[in-house]
Amino acid sequence: MSKYDESSITINTSNGILEFIIKCNEDGYYHSVLYTLPYCTRTIEKDGVLYADDRFITLISDSSVCKELSEDTLNRVIRDAIIFITSRGKLVNVSNSDKFINDFINKNETCEYVKDIDIFPYDGQINLDDEVMQRLCIEKPVRNACKYLTSNGVNTLMSSANRYNVESKDEPVDENKLYIGHDDKWVIGNGYAWIMLDWNGLNSTNKQYFVDAVKNDDDYVKLYEYIDVPREVALGHDYDHSKILEGLTINYQTGEKDYDENKVILFGNNSLNNYDLNVEHCRFKTVVLRYPVDEKTTVKEVDEFFMNFGEKIVKNNQEKKLTKVLNYNLEK
Repeated sequence: MSKYDESSITINTSNGILEFIIKCNEDGYYHSVLYTLPYCTRTIEKDGVLYADDRFITLISDSSVCKELSEDTLNRVIRDAIIFITSRGKLVNVSNSDKFINDFINKNETCEYVKDIDIFPYDGQINLDDEVMQRLCIEKPVRNACKYLTSNGVNTLMSSANRYNVESKDEPVDENKLYIGHDDKWVIGNGYAWIMLDWNGLNSTNKQYFVDAVKNDDDYVKLYEYIDVPREVALGHDYDHSKILEGLTINYQTGEKDYDENKVILFGNNSLNNYDLNVEHCRFKTVVLRYPVDEKTTVKEVDEFFMNFGEKIVKNNQEKKLTKVLNYNLEK
């Protein structure tokens, strides 16, 4: 018989800490699997100014218990703990000596193929200055490009490059019923690794390129206008975009006719990072860069594609007139 009853794991939040506990079959008592310490403060620099950042919560594993658990159970507990912490606006801090949590965070770092990369949990604002948070919320195939774009003034809202993108490549997508949220499938990534950019952070050169690409049926670029709508509202209209829009009282004018004529509406609820969703029916424009993935697509291949794309975007963002620098080899 196993030392611990893996069906008995529960959460204890007394005394201001988070603790995942499990029943021991030998003594009948509950023992800690994971627990948190009170928040810790880090000094961060932003625009040349030092700030005290007190959002970090230290997560610790009990090695004597964790070593007795199955890999699936341990991964599930760590995943749930990370979601619990980050969904409350906090960031995860992990000791370098904590083998079990670090193994979980780093397990995707050595994958050769996109099909082998697990979907990591993440909910909340991304701190790109922290390596642990980078690995938790930006998958390796797109991480370098996201960091490069962000550091050069191009805001990345979300990204995806994992086994789900491969497994879903043959699943149909109804663009008249697109909806995304924390508990929903990210259907915009069926068969594609992708990076979503904030449209408003691009200059006219890049905007014109992306509009032209969509007009020419370029499969590597999509324009998605995001509208924040509660799931119950969308569900009440069977996720039908035309019916949802009829019921919303939104006065919104983009002033960008080309964008409006070529966009796809994307409804969701509190599902995009790095954007203020506090306003009712928050609405904003995005552009998604996409790369087709299948069972043979490598991490290196995706990384090189998006880095090449990112470098051209940054260069174009510095141009005063339209150039044709966004040419790249799209053949796999």
